[in-house]
Amino acid sequence: MCCLKQVLLADDEEMVLRLVSRYLQYLNYDVIECSNGTQALNCMKAFPDRIGLAILDLNLPDIPGIMLAHKIKEINPDLPILLSSGESIDIDETNRNRPEKLIHALLLKPFSLQHFSEVVNSVMGSRE
Repeated sequence: MCCLKQVLLADDEEMVLRLVSRYLQYLNYDVIECSNGTQALNCMKAFPDRIGLAILDLNLPDIPGIMLAHKIKEINPDLPILLSSGESIDIDETNRNRPEKLIHALLLKPFSLQHFSEVVNSVMGSRE
């Protein structure tokens, strides 16, 4: 497992934020919970070297998840980012014409703990 075990989690739905935070804690990650994109961006700026993964809701009210991902990549281009959403998007299209991946995976809501842990462990395991 990577030494960076702190996860930036941004979702404006309180219930989803709490549930995903519990999933991450169950997987032994420290979680920085943010209820909007501005908060998440400020946390990323404050702790750029401590965060090993970002999980962003696609439809945050203040900064859309894709735009937030671009801003986070300006701070740390190597940070893996997972996007969570109730709607499907084309990750390949989102990543096209980029030297590095913008979005590493899409988590379609609702997702199970098993699926969530497989995706997170796969992304974090590839960083070792």
